[in-house]
Amino acid sequence: MGTSAVELAVETSDDATIEVVEGPGGGRAARFPAYTGTTPSPEALIVAKAKEAGALDPLDQDFRFGASFMLDSESSGSKADDGDNLVQRGSFASPGQFKIQIDRGVPSCRILGDEGEVFVKAGTAISPEVWYAVSCQRAGSEVSISVTQYGEQGQTWTAAGPTGHITLGDLPLAVGGKVSSEGLTVGSGDQFNGSVDDVFLQIG
Repeated sequence: MGTSAVELAVETSDDATIEVVEGPGGGRAARFPAYTGTTPSPEALIVAKAKEAGALDPLDQDFRFGASFMLDSESSGSKADDGDNLVQRGSFASPGQFKIQIDRGVPSCRILGDEGEVFVKAGTAISPEVWYAVSCQRAGSEVSISVTQYGEQGQTWTAAGPTGHITLGDLPLAVGGKVSSEGLTVGSGDQFNGSVDDVFLQIG
């Protein structure tokens, strides 16, 4: 296990912006656009592309990923913005995917490989306007999601099943919504409406 360099870019549509705000520990966090209820919905995403081919591919290894987040009190409901995608690589139709979303206030994780998918969902909703840390982990055939409100004790939920090999080629890692294979906004990307900090991906 080591580190790998990535290229970061901000992709936007409809004049959306990402602001720098205070993070949960007093550092800096990214503030994504507020929910508008309009179609198209303004989108702003952070996109990470590996400088070394395959560096973001879990393959058959155990891995974990996640972020800290604070969700707005209003964050979904329109056709263009009906969820809050926090961190993801790959789409629902890709040959593989790993993703954390906070849909209707409930964190969930999906991991898909060449042997199948496992979906695990938190048993309780989070509170808006409060900082949490969330992570998803694959360890063998188990996939778990852990959610911790800052200053409180966290909880973990687990599901099991085969997922297998995950290779996604040049697909980027997206923070704050969905991206195309070229790393561009897609127009109905379930924009994360709130603030995000401490994004990570750990393989092996």
